[in-house]
Amino acid sequence: GGDKKDANNTNSSKQEASSNKNPQAAHSVEMEIPFVLTRYFTRKHKKKQINIETATKTKLTIPKPPKQQPKESKEPKQGDDDADADDALRLVKIRISSSDATDDGIKHCKAAKYLIHKMLRSFEEHPERFQPKEIGGGTFAEQAQAKARKEREREQRKQTSKDHPNKNV
Repeated sequence: GGDKKDANNTNSSKQEASSNKNPQAAHSVEMEIPFVLTRYFTRKHKKKQINIETATKTKLTIPKPPKQQPKESKEPKQGDDDADADDALRLVKIRISSSDATDDGIKHCKAAKYLIHKMLRSFEEHPERFQPKEIGGGTFAEQAQAKARKEREREQRKQTSKDHPNKNV
């Protein structure tokens, strides 16, 4: 008999929780960051963005980057370097929002803003870390060299792990 009461209580608490959710954010903060950082947030399946959102219980709204035109030739044009420099200088507004209507919502927004600010400082000190990764490829000879190098490194790691004194025998 007690099981039905427990089931009813959990259902009513779920209904109360869903009715308390407000689709509009209770607290939000806007912040301007370089466009390059938005690419950094959204690469690798938005891993950085999701980590910040999870850690701070906030939602980041980042504008989508414009689609790039396919390159017709591999020769760099004179304007390409300028376009990369423009991306670094161009600022984009992002919105940090929290659905918590209490003071905790403000704290969550401040925490997210702090994490993004730290990332911005890191970008200013080491901009090369935030550049898009090179897409694999190269000539067949370069690919073979890279594969051989990786195999050598793997063998060296195996050898050092075998020689490690703390390894259980």
